Amino acid sequence: MGNVRIERIISVPRSYIWSIVGSFDKSPSKSYRLEISKHGDPDKEGIGTERILYSGNAKVYERITGAKREEYFEYEILSGMPVKYYKGRAEFYDADDGTRIVWTGDYKAVNLLYDLLVRILVSNAILKTIKGLEQSYIDLKSN
Repeated sequence: MGNVRIERIISVPRSYIWSIVGSFDKSPSKSYRLEISKHGDPDKEGIGTERILYSGNAKVYERITGAKREEYFEYEILSGMPVKYYKGRAEFYDADDGTRIVWTGDYKAVNLLYDLLVRILVSNAILKTIKGLEQSYIDLKSN
């Protein structure tokens, strides 16, 4: 079993972060785009939403499994990655200079060879998302 944990503090308010990630179809990164394939329960912060993450020729299918406005969301990868399972969680906390993001993922790759590849792909996607959130907020403030 593998896992990923990335923690960053960014100068972006939680409400702005949630306006992006809580929609489940807005991508803060220019490296990929998101599309909702099935809408979840709006009374439960979108739990059950299924989406497709497009990156180049790759498609990763995900389902939102838990969420609490401006605090966290949880998801699982359904297909599109060489994993038997993947469960991720992004948590958002107030920090002196903005928001502390703690993003974790637990997975089981289809074999040992793919374990490192999955760790690299997931870590890069998380880092691009965090950087994209920060940059989009900077762009918003400068306009």
